[in-house]
Amino acid sequence: MLAKPTMWWPGIRKGHPLARGLVALWPMWEGGGGASGNIVDPERYRMLHFNTPTWTGSEIGTGLLFDDGSSEYAESSGIAPVTAVPLTLAAWFNTDASIAGRQTPLCLSDISSFEDFRIDLTGNEEVRATAFDGGDAAATTSNTYSLNSWNHAVAIFAAANDRTAILNRDLANKGTNNTAKTPTGIDTVSAGRRALNGGNSFGLMSGLLAMPAIWNRALPDAAAVELYEDPWGLITPRQKTYVFFQAPAVTQTMPIISDAGIHSAIFHGLVISGGQG
Repeated sequence: MLAKPTMWWPGIRKGHPLARGLVALWPMWEGGGGASGNIVDPERYRMLHFNTPTWTGSEIGTGLLFDDGSSEYAESSGIAPVTAVPLTLAAWFNTDASIAGRQTPLCLSDISSFEDFRIDLTGNEEVRATAFDGGDAAATTSNTYSLNSWNHAVAIFAAANDRTAILNRDLANKGTNNTAKTPTGIDTVSAGRRALNGGNSFGLMSGLLAMPAIWNRALPDAAAVELYEDPWGLITPRQKTYVFFQAPAVTQTMPIISDAGIHSAIFHGLVISGGQG
């Protein structure tokens, strides 16, 4: 019997234009356990969960629910996938509150000091691309996100004096900033908080987070449109494959079961064997 190929652990669609420079992508779809895996490089940048954020499902797929900006976050420390510009951060988020100050869906930081690159959600429901090296410099969107809905943020850091924030693919309302900032010592990637000054938490999230991603290059603005319109475009499902071995010549008619029904075909000296490649 020929089985229909079934999906198993996915990978990155390496031929996709936005796969170039992609160093980390956490789909956050494990659905259980205390960590989120990076499918670009499963051996590195695995995010451990702290204070038990909740696995959840959504129209984006799956993600993590951080409880009311209290103490929950996910983090990989000790080494970061990128430490200096150029770089790009992106994430889907669904927050249930406008928190005064900020929420931080995704951050690259020096955990022992006060230096970082990050996506911020402001209390005025804007998105910021922020760099901090003793003081903030931020690009802020003109449009605003909707509470209790999925939104997409992109923060592009092209140079020390060139950063762009884009919310929900709206290029007309993107924010830009050209104040020079050069964060150093970056060694931690955090989802749902800023990790600074010995690991203290700032900007804790309230709501859902899905598919945070990091590139070691400055994506073009148009990439924000593609990431929004095709959230799963970078991910390809790997399939079980079926290996065909040559056998002594035998002619045999056998049924083939497919979605369209049962058919017959002539196989000449072919033995069919299923296996996972």
